Amino acid sequence: TNEIGCSFELVILISPEGSGTVEKEKVQTSGLTGYKLTAVPNEGYTFKEWLYPDGTIDNSSTIYLYCRPGVDDGIQTKTRTAVFEPIED
Repeated sequence: TNEIGCSFELVILISPEGSGTVEKEKVQTSGLTGYKLTAVPNEGYTFKEWLYPDGTIDNSSTIYLYCRPGVDDGIQTKTRTAVFEPIED
């Protein structure tokens, strides 16, 4: 069980390496506990998108990932990739 009470491990990847960071905050809403993930670009980069393992793209710099009892049971990991790109001059 992770820090929000779900069985999955949250894996956060940064692409390309060294281009930014992700701030993770524990949140609770409507009886669900989860994570608020905010992509923060390093100097010289801008946030592009979140990439999900199934190829889904989300252009919001902040996303929410909730623990859903009964739905997430048996899921071992949830991976999200924050994608950044260099700022063009």
